[in-house]
Amino acid sequence: MRQRLKALMAVPSSPKREMGHRLRKALTPAPP
Repeated sequence: MRQRLKALMAVPSSPKREMGHRLRKALTPAPP
């Protein structure tokens, strides 16, 4: 699942969607 998320992040999507992803990423603590 994490790999899928990474792939989605690598693919440039709509600005609104990217903003949401960035917000979620910033809110959730990223494991090392």
